[in-house]
Amino acid sequence: MSEEPRDPFHEIASAIDAISARLNQTEISPPKLPTRYYIGWLRGGDGFVNPKDDTTEPAQQKKKKDQDDSASEYSDDNASETSSLYEAEYTNSMAVAAGYNEEKFVRFFNEIHDDILSKHYALDPGPIPGLKPTLRLFDHQKRAVASALYAKNSRFKGMILADPPGFGKTLSALSTIAMSTAKNGSINGPCVIVAPYSCCRQWMAEIDSFFGQDQMPSICLLREALTPTDLWKYKVVVTSYSNVAAEVTRVHKFIRGIEAYDQGKAPQPPKRPMLVLLSGMLEQEPQRPIGEWLVLDEAHAIKNRESRTYHSISALRVQFDSCLMMTGTPLDNKWNDAYALITFIKSLSSGPDFPEGFHRERYIQMLDACSLRRPHVTVQQEFPDIDRKRIVTFPLDPDDRQRSNDAYHMFKKARRPGSKLAGWKYLIQAQQYAYHPMLVELKFERDALARAMRRNEAMENFENGNPAATDQLVKWKERLEKDENWLSRRVRVITDIVDQHKDRHPDHSFLIVDESIYFLDIVAVALKNRFESELQLEYNGRLGPIDRHYIIRRAFEAEPPHVMLATRATGGQGLNLQCFNVVIQCGPWWKAAWELQARGRVYRPGQKKHVYVYEVRAEYCLIEQHKIKVRERKKRAQ
Repeated sequence: MSEEPRDPFHEIASAIDAISARLNQTEISPPKLPTRYYIGWLRGGDGFVNPKDDTTEPAQQKKKKDQDDSASEYSDDNASETSSLYEAEYTNSMAVAAGYNEEKFVRFFNEIHDDILSKHYALDPGPIPGLKPTLRLFDHQKRAVASALYAKNSRFKGMILADPPGFGKTLSALSTIAMSTAKNGSINGPCVIVAPYSCCRQWMAEIDSFFGQDQMPSICLLREALTPTDLWKYKVVVTSYSNVAAEVTRVHKFIRGIEAYDQGKAPQPPKRPMLVLLSGMLEQEPQRPIGEWLVLDEAHAIKNRESRTYHSISALRVQFDSCLMMTGTPLDNKWNDAYALITFIKSLSSGPDFPEGFHRERYIQMLDACSLRRPHVTVQQEFPDIDRKRIVTFPLDPDDRQRSNDAYHMFKKARRPGSKLAGWKYLIQAQQYAYHPMLVELKFERDALARAMRRNEAMENFENGNPAATDQLVKWKERLEKDENWLSRRVRVITDIVDQHKDRHPDHSFLIVDESIYFLDIVAVALKNRFESELQLEYNGRLGPIDRHYIIRRAFEAEPPHVMLATRATGGQGLNLQCFNVVIQCGPWWKAAWELQARGRVYRPGQKKHVYVYEVRAEYCLIEQHKIKVRERKKRAQ
């Protein structure tokens, strides 16, 4: 009996259905919800009282709000970054339906103390395979490696390495990878390191510096056209958050294209997207998990659980045995900043919405078990001395102070309860007048500041891709250099600090950091007029990755003294700048954590000189007094 001829269109449709079904199975789902509320039900004594009933008012509505602070402070997360899962609390019936086991949960927290102790008493890892013989780990780095290896074999399958900037977390992470891969051989594929785009090349340089390609073959996966099987040639793959997010976007676009074709809305099926990390080819046994470690550098980048970045990294996380998250600011603004990180740890996904009282103790206990953070005093014996931050105050020009304070008063009047956006333009003007009056002329500078405030990010250049803004900036710079228009009281104080410090220490070099790239443009003109012969480098968002790498190399090769002007967005994370030992912060910032990040660029392993930190402040300036107040309140809360 002969077989009937197959319909090719039917075969194509069947193949598309199969692909669609597989992709839909791997579609990103939100984190499991029940455990976010389990901790909230814990109490003293036996550990529990009855969960909330179905009529309980949501905890978010009960939270007391400080109208004065919340309305005036721009730097808190905005509403779009807050999880939409606050809409309903878990109730008895919902908990039962979710499979909640009270006895198991109580036992988990009764045993968690052993995890905390074991983290601190984990065995010394011993020699690091492949580490260059001229290098050694500091004691605190050995402890980090030991804790990470313990966490890998524990029920958590991962850890948050939350040491402040300057602790050498990069070498600790690479040493952890070396130990794990040496033990397990080539059974699994590569470990993947995900970092901010600007830090990827530096990770590659660190791998070459500490291990070399012969001991730790690695590749930087940004726009390279690789097949998934090519990854198995390497022990480490370095990529960026944006690259992973782009792959997820292509997957979802492909799924939508298949659905459109299946419904007759598209004339032909979509082409299969170019995927490497999320291709699905390596997810079958025995390849899964693909690698031993997923390492997240600057892991606070995923703190927003509603963001595309968080969901993209979630899709990648399931392909790896363990996850090491590195961040100096695990709690950036609020308690729930760490929830996203905890969802990447096994056993429990998250914590309560607003941990208070005993709830907070349980939350801290959970963080203590799955994270490692040491104070700066830990490394003081291993690094050169660092001076206590020197506050340099100065009087603003009377007209500038009046304009700045008037704008601040307008901001106060424009505030509305429950709105963090009201009056921003006045807040920005107050800051601009306090720095340099010519900044007020730049509309796109105000736009950049406003966007930074909305997104709770550092300000970057806003003129790229905007011909009108670029033309305005060119004319503005030309006028800036005429008749010493670059002068302002703050600019003069900054150049005086450089001059006076050089008189005492002629072999020191300076890292000048500020939030505004345009104010640094003014400082650059002032420095050129005052110190013509010295090398002056600029490191900001106008530079591409290759140019940034070249600037860093030049900085290390140059003879002191020299100066680098860096924006907080680019100079505040992931950089090793031990060739500088004097940090000048041009004004107070909204968060103490930002200051620690900037200082940590120079005060870190490899620094050979005494480190000095200066902060410039204007006297009787209301906007700066307000920023200091907000900063100190956040510091106390953390």
